[in-house]
Amino acid sequence: MVLDPEEVDLVAEVQRHFPGGADVVVEASGFAENLPMCLEMVREPGRILLQGWYPGDVSFNFQRAHHKRVTVHFPCYLEGEDVVLTMIEREQLHIEPLITHILPSYQAPEAFRLVVEEPESIMGMLLDWN
Repeated sequence: MVLDPEEVDLVAEVQRHFPGGADVVVEASGFAENLPMCLEMVREPGRILLQGWYPGDVSFNFQRAHHKRVTVHFPCYLEGEDVVLTMIEREQLHIEPLITHILPSYQAPEAFRLVVEEPESIMGMLLDWN
């Protein structure tokens, strides 16, 4: 399930569908301010997958996470890939709405510049190698 935070109260919507909380919460926006909300949505014990790029410091309520026995995944390249790929395969995670940029591979330097200098402008980016 993918929900638009501008259209619904995410925490209330997740609680409506999953009264005990979601097994896995994927945060892909790159906004560290969303981490407390992720802790509210995940079940005990659940998993939070931080799939976005989070420049700067990231903090969350350790006591709340510890109490819920949450596992937080910080995938880097292939680490944690199995969680995401399984969700995509089961059609539990639809990535198309998350892709904001598709650049040809020869524009890789520009893609890297955007990631470093303008991370707020990107939700998801693909390099087209065709």
